[in-house]
Amino acid sequence: MSEIDNDARAQAANLVKQPKAGAGLPGGRPSLTPIPKWVIAVGVPAMLVVSGVVGWYLLTTGTTRDQLDAIRTAGTLGVGFGGAVALWLAVRRQRSTELDLIQKYIAHELAERIATQNEMSANRVAEHAEYDARERRLTDLYLKAVEQLGSDASPVRHGGLYALERVAQNNPAQRQIIVNVLCSYLRAPYSAPGETPLPSKSGIRRPLTRKTSRNSAKMLKDFSEPQRRNPLDDRARQEREVRLTAQHILTEHLRPGDNPEKFAETFWQDIDLDLTGAYLIDINLSRAAVKKAVFTGAKFSGFANFESANFEEAAHFQGSEFHGRARFIAAQFYQHANFSESNFHDRTIFAGTKFHNAAIFEDASFSGATVFDQVELGGQSTFRRSEFHGSLAFENAHFTGEVSFEGVSFCGDLHFYDATFADVAEFNEATFKKSAEFASVNFKKDASFADAVFNGSTVFGSALFGEFAEFDNASFKRDAQFNGSIFQGDARFGEVTFSGNVEFDNVTFRSDSWFAGVNFHQAARFDASEFGEIADFSNAAFSWVAGFNLVKFIGRADFSGAYFADDTSFEGATFASSVDLTDASFASGLPTELTDHTFDESTDMQSHDNTC
Repeated sequence: MSEIDNDARAQAANLVKQPKAGAGLPGGRPSLTPIPKWVIAVGVPAMLVVSGVVGWYLLTTGTTRDQLDAIRTAGTLGVGFGGAVALWLAVRRQRSTELDLIQKYIAHELAERIATQNEMSANRVAEHAEYDARERRLTDLYLKAVEQLGSDASPVRHGGLYALERVAQNNPAQRQIIVNVLCSYLRAPYSAPGETPLPSKSGIRRPLTRKTSRNSAKMLKDFSEPQRRNPLDDRARQEREVRLTAQHILTEHLRPGDNPEKFAETFWQDIDLDLTGAYLIDINLSRAAVKKAVFTGAKFSGFANFESANFEEAAHFQGSEFHGRARFIAAQFYQHANFSESNFHDRTIFAGTKFHNAAIFEDASFSGATVFDQVELGGQSTFRRSEFHGSLAFENAHFTGEVSFEGVSFCGDLHFYDATFADVAEFNEATFKKSAEFASVNFKKDASFADAVFNGSTVFGSALFGEFAEFDNASFKRDAQFNGSIFQGDARFGEVTFSGNVEFDNVTFRSDSWFAGVNFHQAARFDASEFGEIADFSNAAFSWVAGFNLVKFIGRADFSGAYFADDTSFEGATFASSVDLTDASFASGLPTELTDHTFDESTDMQSHDNTC
């Protein structure tokens, strides 16, 4: 029976996959063909007639033995034929039974399939119904929370904010929408509260006499009505608290947590912020991770903290106002950061900040002390026409791309100690109103200070100028010091004015150096320096002491038209090539070091003593 069941299952499986059409039950299921009625109507009477004829014949006639054997044989054949018929009927009955089993199995399979499909359909309907219900519930919560934000009662607005926070926390797909709502709320117009008491109606209307004014004033102080607050200020204070709540919700959910391998559950990832023109109070986005941030025209009241914040896309701060301290320590800007036309009214710190792309600070204003120590600027950066009213520090800063400080006003002390400029650095037309320190700075490519004005003391000691260095038409109002510096490319100081003492001791000029038309109003010293190629001091004016002691002139030295108004010393100087003193004027006479100096055979000494 098990073999029959297996065979039935196999046939049922085939029939379920590919039902065959043909005779049988509706739907193409297999069935047995019914026995024709004529077989029964003819076969049974025929058998009865034959049996009766044979019996009558045997009874009425005598039979021989052979005839009996024949009759016996015929009977045997008849019995055999009957047995075959019986067997055929049994097989037919078995086949009918099997087909019944197959049909029942098919019916069972179809019933199970229909049940499964019905169950799946029911599940889908239930899921859709659940989804629709969830969406309706979410929409209701969202609309109700947004409606609460428009309430006049501050507790209701608080509740609306927390309701939105819950919706966003439980529905990640809705977080950006909720953040947009919060940002929209913070962008709404807002005025900070101020204490403005209303005038009191109590007191005496007529002027107080000199005799009674003191006592009357005391009485008014003791008995007058207390000053009342302006109800507008009360509403402003309540609104301030609501806005602080909105800020807190944003800042708390923008921090990924301290575990770099797993974000905090409260962190909302890949969020854009649009706080254009928003009024932000003591905003704290330290350690926050933001995709795109727009703070254009925003007003930051109090302390603005962006320490260790990460901005994955562009960050826009142009035209923003920082009325309190601003801290961007160790912040990361992976795309360009725009702070153009921003105003920083208090101390500002960008120490350790990394700008992986362009940093734009054009026309920005910094009123307090500003710190860019150890900052890294990876792209093309600009500070054109910015104003730094307090001290400014770029110590150990690293500029990977081009940077421009053209037209910048440095009103406080400036420190670029040990900074590195890997690309072109421009300080053209910059104004340095106090001290400027560029000691140990590495300018790997061109450095330009053309038309710059240095009003305070200036230090370029041990600086390295890797390529072209330009100071044409610059003005140094006080002492300037370049001791130990190295100029690997051309150095141009054409038409520069040094109003204070200037020192170029131990300086190495490996290429051409141009000091043509320079005015040295105080002492000028080039002791122990080395001029690798052309040293051009033509038409330079030395109004006081000039020292070229132990200087090595490897290339041509040109002092034509130069004027030396005081003591000039070339003690220990060596000239490996020609020296041009055409029309040079020495107020104290031609230095003996030049008249008694032994020059190389190739040296062309042209001496003109124009002593007054």
